[in-house]
This record gives sequence, C-alpha cells and structure tokens, in this order.
Amino acid sequence: MEKLIKKLIRTEENVINLVREYASTGRTTLLTYINQNSINQYFDDSDYKVLLNDKFYIYNDGVGTYLALKYLFNLKPELINATDLNYKLLKVICNELRIKPYLIGGRLFLKSTFDNDLLCGYCNGYSSIKNYEQLLDKTTTDRIVIFIAMGVPKQEKIAYELSLCFDHVLIICVGNFFEYYYKRICRVPKFLRNTGIEWIFRLFTEPGRLWKRYLIGIPIFIYRIISEKLYTE
Repeated sequence: MEKLIKKLIRTEENVINLVREYASTGRTTLLTYINQNSINQYFDDSDYKVLLNDKFYIYNDGVGTYLALKYLFNLKPELINATDLNYKLLKVICNELRIKPYLIGGRLFLKSTFDNDLLCGYCNGYSSIKNYEQLLDKTTTDRIVIFIAMGVPKQEKIAYELSLCFDHVLIICVGNFFEYYYKRICRVPKFLRNTGIEWIFRLFTEPGRLWKRYLIGIPIFIYRIISEKLYTE
C-alpha cells in the first residue's frame, strides 16, 4: 500500500489541473479515487491493485481515507468529497474545455437524457468492450473524455481496457455520481457530508446494496489500515 499512498493526488486543485493538462497535451490519462471500499478491494483483488499502483492517477475520497492518511501515515491531504469534485470536473470539461464527454454505466434511464447539452453519448454498463468502441467510433475529435460509472473495481478494469483501444483519451471513474447528478439517488444532507457518519444515511437509503460494504467493510478497513501501519514501522 506504500506505493499507492505515495502517488496520491492530495488536493482538488491538482486533480482539476490534471484534467486541464490532458486538454493541452492529449496524453492518455486514467483517473479514479480511493475510499474505504476501494481500499478493501485493493487488498482483495490483485488485478485492481496493479492497476491502481501502475496505471491510474488517484485521489483520496471521504473521511475514512482522509483520517487514515493524516493520523496513521502522517500525510496532509485535503478532505475531498468525490461527488462534489466530479461536479467541478464536469463543469471544467464541458464549459471551460468545451468537450462533450461520453458516459458508460449508470442506469438505463440515462438513455433518454444523454443527448442533451451535457453528454456526447451513452452506453449502459452491461455492454461489451466492443460495443463501447463502436460508441466512441462516432467521435470526430482527437480529445475523448469518458466518464465510467460502474463502481469499484469494474470501472477501473474497463477504463484500462478502453485506454488500450484509443489514443488521446481521458477516462474518469465516478462510481454512482450520475445517479446523484440526475437525482435518481438522494444525496446525504449537506450538514452531514464529510462528518464521518454520512455512511449511516446512505445505509438507510440503500440497505440492500450497502449493508455489507459498511457493516462488514468498515471494520475490515480499520483493521487493514492499522495492520498496514504497524507493518511498515
């Protein structure tokens, strides 16, 4: 995990500047986040671990990783909320850089909304890589931006496969961000965000999907982070 920690982007500004840099250089760029669930997947999935270590730019998301980095690993990261940051990235890409992104993933309801002023194209999360390639074949620009909204670690694996198929592509993994953007899922109330207990709200709103991630995943995350710290001392 030491390699992962050393490469973390620690401020929102640096993440946004990375996106701006892509627009000027066209260099293929893969961007994702790590939070409590991501760390657990990092220990459980060797392929995902290699991708994060070697292929992606990464920033910390949420209170859990923020506290772990600050108090256990003596770093000084900024407390970043991935959903808030994704709103900013979307604004920079669409309004400042004048690039219409593609979206892969999300629920099928998005199929009726992708052709608005925001998105260039949409493909659901159940298609094959070949179908994703066909979607992107419609582009006439040398700058391609893709948001992948599938959850960890599937989105990172597909992002990497797509990066091998296209030159000059920026791929940003966003989890369920577009569910919030299109108001399919209610966000945690603002006064609870970044408090460390917002997971309780999410658990009550989506118990079937999230109970294992939080009730089992949080204790496992704490154990792994502390063990990692003791191992490296």
